[in-house]
Amino acid sequence: FGREYRYEDRFSEGLVGFWKNQLAGYLDRSGNIVISPVWTVIFPFSGGLALVKDNHKNEYFIDKKGNIKIHLKYNSVYSFSDELALVEKDGLTGYIDKEGNQAIVLQYQSGRDFSEGLGFVQLGEKCFFINKKGNRAFPGDFNCEDGGTSEYAKFLDGIALV
Repeated sequence: FGREYRYEDRFSEGLVGFWKNQLAGYLDRSGNIVISPVWTVIFPFSGGLALVKDNHKNEYFIDKKGNIKIHLKYNSVYSFSDELALVEKDGLTGYIDKEGNQAIVLQYQSGRDFSEGLGFVQLGEKCFFINKKGNRAFPGDFNCEDGGTSEYAKFLDGIALV
């Protein structure tokens, strides 16, 4: 790639972020501009969508052609993982689907990305895994000492360290 841009360190779903004149867009593996640099903040693609912010601090999920798919109205939004994205608003956490619909109600104090169909959440003093319908996946609770969002509370090949 040319030296006129600053680049992200890795490709995600065939695209890499780049910056030109303090605005960001995405290039393909051949160095072609796929999404013009119009965003102030960009994140890697995950599940066909990327989280971006404009110069007014509005947040969106865009597709690989740069089309806005979801206009977000949350305090914090995270990338899609296992078809759901973690969102936070007014101190509560929940999940949205790829159409921007609330998939799991904002009710938790904290949460983690979904993996292998399960997400780790904190509700009051209790931490537990939920399924994609928001129901508890297992009986019992886990340690919430670290704020309920252990870095290790993710499944990999059917096992999670909590």
